[in-house]
Amino acid sequence: MRPSGKDTLSVGSMLLTSGLVVYGPLQSEKLDLGSPFAWHPILMGLGFNFLLSVGVWLYRYEDCNVDVLDRRAARRKIHVCIQLIGVILVGLGFVAIYLAHKRTGSALFMASNDPVVGFGGAHIIARTAHCGLGYLVLLLLVAQVFVGPFRYRVVAEADSRMDMDDSEGRQCSIHEKMGKVVYIFGLTNVLLGVWLYDAWSLIQRLAITLATVTTMSLGPRWDGGREMETQAKGSVDMEEALDRKQAERRKKEAEEEKMQKIMGRNKAEA
Repeated sequence: MRPSGKDTLSVGSMLLTSGLVVYGPLQSEKLDLGSPFAWHPILMGLGFNFLLSVGVWLYRYEDCNVDVLDRRAARRKIHVCIQLIGVILVGLGFVAIYLAHKRTGSALFMASNDPVVGFGGAHIIARTAHCGLGYLVLLLLVAQVFVGPFRYRVVAEADSRMDMDDSEGRQCSIHEKMGKVVYIFGLTNVLLGVWLYDAWSLIQRLAITLATVTTMSLGPRWDGGREMETQAKGSVDMEEALDRKQAERRKKEAEEEKMQKIMGRNKAEA
């Protein structure tokens, strides 16, 4: 099945925004790759705008005609791998800004006034917001790293039983809800950094903004879309599987009852 217009637009937006975010520091006369700070937007752009975004989108993509991606269990494993790589890149992005602050003698938890590391003439509130939101997202990402494996185990066990009770569903929803918060806050903070730092032209900033908003709107599939269709299909498949199990169990019980009757007759004859 071909990707829908929404999916094509969503993936295109991820590629565009991550490409432009990375391109800014590469072409900026103010930065060079020998500076740790230059790697901060590059790594954050690749981590949030590409990998974490693709991971969220792919997990909910239900119409892929590639066999390995057509099953949710397989997509779940790929989701974990992509998200882990994304988290690593974001962590390296934090290391880059840490080294940049250390090199310039700037306070780590405060917006810097350094001409390279800082945001120049940007308002102190906007600069502080970028710094504070960044640390919040990092803390939530760390929490996700610990919550994610728990969700994976619970969902995998529920899949094997073809059943999930209400308590398990509530526990799993924490990871999903927190993930959406991290996703939106992370992309928002990257966008805020793009507008605060002068490594991008106005046209590039506008393109990044439009692509980021498109990614945030379509990536997680807020409307449910195919997920609801797949859940409906999945419930039908589960009912059929349960019917088969019940039929097998009834057949086995009938065979056992038959064997007991035969054994009873043999004892009576003896």
